[in-house]
Amino acid sequence: MFRLILTTLLTTTAMSLAVSSFAQINSSQSPSALVTAASSTGSPIDYSFYDDLMSRASVNEGGRPKIAYDFLRDQKVDYFGNYISLLSRKSVTSLSKNDQLAYWLNVQNTVAIHAILQEGKKTKSLKKLRGTAEVPGELWTKPRVTIAGQNMSLQDIETKLLTEFDNPNIIYGLYQGVRGGPSLSPTAYRGSIVDERLADKAKAYVNSKGTVSVKKDVVKVTSFFSWYQDKAFGGDDTALLAHLSTLAEPKLKSKLAAGKSFKTSNLNYRLDEFVTQNGGAQRFSQGTGNSGVTSRGYGS
Repeated sequence: MFRLILTTLLTTTAMSLAVSSFAQINSSQSPSALVTAASSTGSPIDYSFYDDLMSRASVNEGGRPKIAYDFLRDQKVDYFGNYISLLSRKSVTSLSKNDQLAYWLNVQNTVAIHAILQEGKKTKSLKKLRGTAEVPGELWTKPRVTIAGQNMSLQDIETKLLTEFDNPNIIYGLYQGVRGGPSLSPTAYRGSIVDERLADKAKAYVNSKGTVSVKKDVVKVTSFFSWYQDKAFGGDDTALLAHLSTLAEPKLKSKLAAGKSFKTSNLNYRLDEFVTQNGGAQRFSQGTGNSGVTSRGYGS
């Protein structure tokens, strides 16, 4: 059964706190005044509101949290846009390496969600907007957030993550918004457990149906890996094969040992979202059960 979100984002205590936080963004305070004492002293950033926002803006189906994009578009408040503004004003240079990694992953995920909210309306597939590894689409190349004076696109954020942090599992923490990609993390990444979280997501994705398969000596992988082959694996097929082998379950691992070449399979670009037949805020009415509920994202 679906775990439905409470009646509306606007009437909960958490959202009241959100409005209070967002009011700061629109105030005359300088950016430095919005930096929490925690981040300025080198302590981890508090992502409790991030967790609350994600839990109320998504529905977990089959282990995949799906954002309710149409519902969010109906709201008068741009919750994700405002939260991105708040995140972008955090000072993270004094944080530990892992806390900085967690911060940039959280920025990437929220910016990707916001980009889809803005440009993915009435879109069932993100294939054109997302583009390919050779020709990235506008969804990924358009500047979307300014951090430390630098106007950044999703591609810029991903490049920063994959070049400044030596961990190929980062690719599994990058939300794509498509059914064929790794699932969205239901809670914020945090420095204390970011490596473990990414390792878990890596194993889950590599061993999921349709991601990696082997026929004779040919390893077939989804084109998701094409997006990050150069930056995460130096464009080296041998490095990618070794990486997959470390994550594969025993049966798949034994097959990968015979792999000599790669073949790319088509990625499912269908938007991985939660929708209802009736649309609007009815989705979150208490006591509605599963009536009128469906999920876009399964199938081709």
